[in-house]
Amino acid sequence: MSRKKGYRTMRGASVVEALFGIFIFTIAFYALYGILTYSLTLVGQNKARLGAVALVDEQVEYLRSLPFASVGVVAGNPSGVLPETESITINGIQYTRRNVVFWVDDPADGTAVLGTDPISTDYKRAKVEVSWNFRGTSRSFSTVTNITPKGLETNVPGGIFKITVADAATAPVSGAQINIKNTGLGLDVDRITDSTGIWYEYGLTPGTGYQITVTKAGYSTSRTYTTAEVANPDPSDLTSIDDNINAKTFFIDRLSSNTAYIFSPPTASTWTDTFTDSLKIQSMSSTTVSGGNLILSQTGPDYNSPGYATSTWVSPANLYQWTQFSWIDTPPAGTVLRYQIYSDVGGGVPGLVPDADLPGNSSGFLASPVDLSGLNTGGVYGVTNYPKLLIAVTATTGDTSVTPSVNSWTFTYTTHVPRANFTFNMTGAKNIGTDAGGASVYKYNKNLTTDASGVMSTSSLEWDTYTISKGGYDVTESCTAQPQYVAPNTNPAIYIDMTTATPEAILVRAETSLGADIPGALVRLYRGAPGAFDQTKKAGLRCGQAFWGGLSSGTVAGGNSYSIDVSAPPYVSTTTLTNIEITGGYTKFTATAN
Repeated sequence: MSRKKGYRTMRGASVVEALFGIFIFTIAFYALYGILTYSLTLVGQNKARLGAVALVDEQVEYLRSLPFASVGVVAGNPSGVLPETESITINGIQYTRRNVVFWVDDPADGTAVLGTDPISTDYKRAKVEVSWNFRGTSRSFSTVTNITPKGLETNVPGGIFKITVADAATAPVSGAQINIKNTGLGLDVDRITDSTGIWYEYGLTPGTGYQITVTKAGYSTSRTYTTAEVANPDPSDLTSIDDNINAKTFFIDRLSSNTAYIFSPPTASTWTDTFTDSLKIQSMSSTTVSGGNLILSQTGPDYNSPGYATSTWVSPANLYQWTQFSWIDTPPAGTVLRYQIYSDVGGGVPGLVPDADLPGNSSGFLASPVDLSGLNTGGVYGVTNYPKLLIAVTATTGDTSVTPSVNSWTFTYTTHVPRANFTFNMTGAKNIGTDAGGASVYKYNKNLTTDASGVMSTSSLEWDTYTISKGGYDVTESCTAQPQYVAPNTNPAIYIDMTTATPEAILVRAETSLGADIPGALVRLYRGAPGAFDQTKKAGLRCGQAFWGGLSSGTVAGGNSYSIDVSAPPYVSTTTLTNIEITGGYTKFTATAN
């Protein structure tokens, strides 16, 4: 028996030792495998890099063997025998070799820019860069060398371009890509700005037609234009004049995007229940619909109290803003009808609208109507964030022989229908010259179309001030106000209502002295005889604008110009502006309220 126990003990120990040995072997195997993989990767990297170094050294030696006049790039400045790029394969690795050669005005003997040296073409500087891809990663190796002429420097006939690149705030843009092209001369070179945003190009053959294009990854593009593109271009292609400096500044900045939401103007709508039946009632407790009224139910001759009822959910399509809740009821003496508004808090579950948005709702309303404009402050530009509402009423009576009755209840609201597949024009303020008739030619001027939801998003947009319009239509409200400034590297949105144009119309924007919109401002447009007119409108809750269409024209010379009063409750002061002319179709006017 003792031998049997000993046998079992020895067998258990060998299994543990075997498992432990396997574990150690596995760790060692993966460690060795990792080292081997890393070693192979390192060898591959070094092999590829050695090939690149060899290609760079080979090209530099070739450059130094060339006659000075031949050192240059085909279609470059200076022009020479080197290709701009070439593809070479060594040991199964594909390389791209890029050659760049340009003139250098060495400050050691003065510079042409400062006027201390008449010769700006002292020697040539060549950069040879070889790039390749190793396991999905781009790599490169480069070197720079100076190529000097034998003997004294030579004054090569040519002019100098000083190209400065700055952003919207006039700060220098380093690393900007500059392309200098002259088709007539067969010139096409690319340069890069330094840390000051400047590049000097020396030795340019005297003549006209130098087209300059400036850009950077993720940035806008700025360039010169030809008379074939614009009758009177600005900026036009540059001219090189022997021994003269032509300085030009180009502005680029990070690109932006913009989203436009295009709608028809808001339309007033209503939802009402006159209790001809109970189809618009969701729940009732001790209440009933009878004879076109909602009343307390009866048990025998007595009316039950208290009673409770709720409407079905009211969720209008394309809802924009809630306006008010009103009702008609008959509460005999000793009876009370108390109304409350509920919203959908998720999954159709009603939750009482908080007093912060609807003051007095928690205790219930006794007097009609109830202003619902406070429900429109949580969404974008005043759009309601309460898409569904229902009404609840609590009815009580102190005399079981009588009942209060609700004759009707009503929600009023506005809907906002998107303009689907709607084509409009978007134009920037920057121009690139004028046409033959002297009219501005704008850098950005495109026709765009909304999607099925009335939305148009555009990217790669240059910073500028943009205006959206459409022939045959008037803008009745625009948030933000147009023209809209789009800053660099931003993603703004604009909400625009458009309606069919009328002969004379005016859009009035109410703003503070600091330029802020005044939502809900009261705007009065009026004039005396002849053609007397007097109408007050409440500016929109989105951005404080009021629109009138179908007006009669009015001018100061005709003695029938308009006046505008702007007041901003709760302030009592009113700003009056006179001699407002409405003529020529559509007019935009900004009224400042103090």
